[in-house]
Amino acid sequence: MLVKTTLRLKENLKKAAEKRAIDEGKSLQDVFNKALEDYVSRNQTQAETKTVSDREFAKLLKKVNQQYGPALRKLAKL
Repeated sequence: MLVKTTLRLKENLKKAAEKRAIDEGKSLQDVFNKALEDYVSRNQTQAETKTVSDREFAKLLKKVNQQYGPALRKLAKL
């Protein structure tokens, strides 16, 4: 389903998009829809692969050390 909207674009950006649409034999609407789909998809992917913060890593390291520390120290003595 398509919805109608109004945007204010930088003139040079609109001209470049129009040229690309013509070069690819597509409508300007198709070019903008594809660009927005790619942008949204990329941002969702980045959010899903978020890096662990230092605080989160420290918590995880503490938990691992508490759970496996004694066994690891025994192994280190062998």
